[in-house]
Amino acid sequence: MRGNDGGLYATRNQGVPWEPLKSGLGIAQIYKMDASRTDKDILINGYQDNGTANYKKAGTLPEVVMVWDCEIDQTDSRYSYGELYYGNVFRIFNVNSQGTIAQKRIYSCW
Repeated sequence: MRGNDGGLYATRNQGVPWEPLKSGLGIAQIYKMDASRTDKDILINGYQDNGTANYKKAGTLPEVVMVWDCEIDQTDSRYSYGELYYGNVFRIFNVNSQGTIAQKRIYSCW
């Protein structure tokens, strides 16, 4: 049996195959989290290998991308941003992706 940020897995044949044991479970490892500075009801989570989720009091709306970093705009909480592990930066407006706004080789300073 093995566990990781994607769930729990078991094998009966020394790893051929590994069967996921995560049916119905909401499993994610939060890599980065940010809260709006202008609206207490808005959050964004960046998950290790499992995308991002914007939370606005009414519920969670996922964006399916692999994220390195994420942040909500400090002056306009309708915008949030995510950075992929290989350097692309994308923008979300009202929890709808607007696509990539910066290309490869633009890396996070941390």
